[in-house]
Amino acid sequence: MASVESDLQNARVGDRSNFREGPPHELFRRLRSECPVHWSDGITEYPDEDGFWSVTTAEDVYEVSRDWETFSSEIGGFTATKKTGLSLEMQQAMFIDIQQELTSYSVDITSALAFGHDLNTLERGESELQGHIQRVFGMLARRIAAPVPYWRWVRLPADRALDRSLGELHKAVGEFIAQARERIAARPELLAAPENFLEGMIAAQQTDDSFTDKEIVGNTLTLLFAGEDTTAHTLGWTIWLLGSRADVQARLAAEASEILGENPFPSEYETVARFDYGEAVLRESMRIKSVSTMAPIEPLKDTTICDTHIPAGTRLLLLLRHAALGERADAFEPERWLDQDNSDPKSLTFGAGPRFCPGRNLAMLEAKTALAMIARNFEIELDRSGGPVSEYFNFTMIPKGLRVRLRERAALESMPVGATRPWQRSTS
Repeated sequence: MASVESDLQNARVGDRSNFREGPPHELFRRLRSECPVHWSDGITEYPDEDGFWSVTTAEDVYEVSRDWETFSSEIGGFTATKKTGLSLEMQQAMFIDIQQELTSYSVDITSALAFGHDLNTLERGESELQGHIQRVFGMLARRIAAPVPYWRWVRLPADRALDRSLGELHKAVGEFIAQARERIAARPELLAAPENFLEGMIAAQQTDDSFTDKEIVGNTLTLLFAGEDTTAHTLGWTIWLLGSRADVQARLAAEASEILGENPFPSEYETVARFDYGEAVLRESMRIKSVSTMAPIEPLKDTTICDTHIPAGTRLLLLLRHAALGERADAFEPERWLDQDNSDPKSLTFGAGPRFCPGRNLAMLEAKTALAMIARNFEIELDRSGGPVSEYFNFTMIPKGLRVRLRERAALESMPVGATRPWQRSTS
């Protein structure tokens, strides 16, 4: 390993003190330039934990993610661990908590497309199912931060509530599966042409008897969990970034207006696919504010990364934030993604290799559709009265305190030429 300053060499990357104000980007930058593969001898808050390696550069993270024969994410963890539209409230000239709306949007899309069941939480409000999902995420974050795995011996009220939520989620998934089987029984043609993800798994089971009911339940729960918070919080961070950049907003709005014309939102996949700048905005947002900041894995055999010997059985943390190299890596510049080779590993939000996120295409479709609708119809103004937006870890990284005003573009067109809009005022 290259010689490094003693403070960096002795740094414990996983210590909670490093993350008090969000991911320690300055530490990550130093690691990438001075010690691209770093060894932490433990975690201060968890003395029983073993040490682990940190892999810091985009190229190395990409290569490790693709090498499924050498590395396992299954055993790399830590013991301490719809409709295209938003609600009527969002159309009012007032600051709103947009994150809840985005979460409802993601839940509705996932449940409708994946399971054939529209929860319609955008209009009905948060469903019981959504509440159970949030409880599971909250308890996962709590257990990750716990100094000892107390729940193995003592069940606190929060742990019993978690058990109840998990039971309700399994019950709901069981009902989704039963309904899908009933649809297939009534319409056998669905076996050849399933209309959603769940029907596709049931159809696959007909030809592959090794595909068990347990695996169907597990995959359904995975999609339900992964399809809610990640997409919603990615959209939240994207809106936060757009609210700070009037020039990016203007270019995105111009693209949406050109593609959609008089239509308020895209209704065809082919239309969504045309939003090149919209995709660049999302990819740049995910590069800077990835809702997953790190990924733990474990080498199955001795290996070498960046001239550093990594023994089998030790642990690796793949650092995903600000992974791009080169100049202005910290700047929000969607243009860097235009005319780029899609294999260029500047953003690793969805992973790489055989464990590449299977919901990537659905997540991007959801996010691009919502972003196109917002850009076509509204301009974003951030509510700065409550202080800066902060990062809050609840298994994924949430934009805490994100409140915005969405102003209809039709109303803005009547403003005098050259008039200063609220979000263009100086904040100094």
